[in-house]
Amino acid sequence: CNLLNQAYLGLSYSQYPQDYSKPRGFFLLAGHEGVGKTTLAYAIKDLLLGPYRDMILLNMGDYQDENAWRRLLLHSTLDNGSFLGKIRKNPYSVILFENIESAHPSVIKLISSIIRDGEIITDDGYAIGFSGCLIMCTIRLSGCCPNTYQMSHSEEETTKEYLARERTVHESITLFFEEKKCLDFSKYIRGNTIIFRGINPDAAKLILDVMINRIFEKVSAMYGITLMMSTSVQEMVEEYCCQDLTRGGIGIGQRVEAMLVHPLSRILIQETISPEEKVIITHISDSETGWEVSLSRV
Repeated sequence: CNLLNQAYLGLSYSQYPQDYSKPRGFFLLAGHEGVGKTTLAYAIKDLLLGPYRDMILLNMGDYQDENAWRRLLLHSTLDNGSFLGKIRKNPYSVILFENIESAHPSVIKLISSIIRDGEIITDDGYAIGFSGCLIMCTIRLSGCCPNTYQMSHSEEETTKEYLARERTVHESITLFFEEKKCLDFSKYIRGNTIIFRGINPDAAKLILDVMINRIFEKVSAMYGITLMMSTSVQEMVEEYCCQDLTRGGIGIGQRVEAMLVHPLSRILIQETISPEEKVIITHISDSETGWEVSLSRV
């Protein structure tokens, strides 16, 4: 929160001379898939830039080869859509390097130089500044997402256990980058790492509610149809979609699509439902051909 506050106010590194050109801030978001790392990054982008500005996102899975760093330094014109071209066009940007554990060490070293120096010199000698940018990276490592509090323990004990696990995670992340010979990067992540817990059942239900509301709001906005679910259907959807939380929000989203979006799309195409109609999903079942839903007009 402290780092975000000073980035929002433009006070990052204000204790140094004014020509100090480091980025506005830097975060490493650590946790297994589906715990909300990218969602948090987008929320921070909305806070700093508003919902109508795009975040500059690079998936590091596309930068695993030894020449990948060169692709990030390609000639940077205002309209060529390259990474540096986007920074040159929008010097006040939020940048997300997603799944940085997949990147080639040379790419991680390039990111380290951005964090350290606040600028990059392009292949044609042009300086691209990052002093107006907030930079975030996500990382997925085995064991880097501590379990949620165990309900069988007292709060004091679980806090102590959680902090111990968090320290272990920090050490494993630092060791990971040191083994990749990215010593600069391992230095920058100290104090700048956010460790995500796993998704617990209560959080899963909240995530599911948000996803269902988005589906219903989109159907209403596009087709003028008001969708609702009966209590029994809602309970079935919750039981099925929140039964396995090993992949967090990603797994929930996939089950929502299979159980609700697929059959709902079929029935909206097959049946004629007039705009302004109110429709209740009264029944849902799993068949040999997939999930099926039944609708009742109010």
